[in-house]
Amino acid sequence: MTPRKVDIVKISYDDLVTACSSNNDHSSVDNLIDQAYANSSSLGILAITDIPSLPLLRSKLLPLAPKLAALPAQQLDEITAPQSQYQVGWSHGREKLEGDKLDFSKGSYYANPLTDDLVESMLERRRYYHDCIHNNGDESNVHDKQQMKEVLKWDESLNQIKSEEELRQLANANPAFFAPNVWPTKSLPELETALKEMGQLIHQVGVYLAKCCDSYVAARCPGYNPNTLENILLHS
Repeated sequence: MTPRKVDIVKISYDDLVTACSSNNDHSSVDNLIDQAYANSSSLGILAITDIPSLPLLRSKLLPLAPKLAALPAQQLDEITAPQSQYQVGWSHGREKLEGDKLDFSKGSYYANPLTDDLVESMLERRRYYHDCIHNNGDESNVHDKQQMKEVLKWDESLNQIKSEEELRQLANANPAFFAPNVWPTKSLPELETALKEMGQLIHQVGVYLAKCCDSYVAARCPGYNPNTLENILLHS
């Protein structure tokens, strides 16, 4: 059988931002979303092109990869987090890709670019939410209350987790998801800023695309909440 050639669908960054930030005609972006995700012959891939700051951020981040891997063993041990099941920090020879054979062919470094400590970020959000709810007589908090009501719709933890202690217990039981970042602050300090800047850019572009996908689905599916995907990315 001859392999079928399918081109990857592309949207320029400027077109994506324009579609997200105005009431202009979205038909061109909608057509590309349709080609990428709703076409039976598509790959399910949509590439965002011509992102202005991407080349600079990439040139700052990628050269740090070999520098990280070449750090002395002791310094790599300092950023290795077995308590996170190696889902944070440096990981080498920890993953099994073929049966029980450990993979020593690559090294990996994992970090959350949006927050250094997910548990503390969630606790801060909870405290802010409860402060807004309890300050009923303060007119200056009206906007904050409305904003937090929107957050509550998407941050189910505010409803499902009743106390700080319960959240910490959940984090302790799931260290691979909740473990805080570990940075090589002494041996390679520039990595933290470079990785965060790149990760936050990728996240922001993802939010733009999610917003356009929400608009696409809402126009075709009555009753669909037009902010579903966008809020998942913003508040998860």
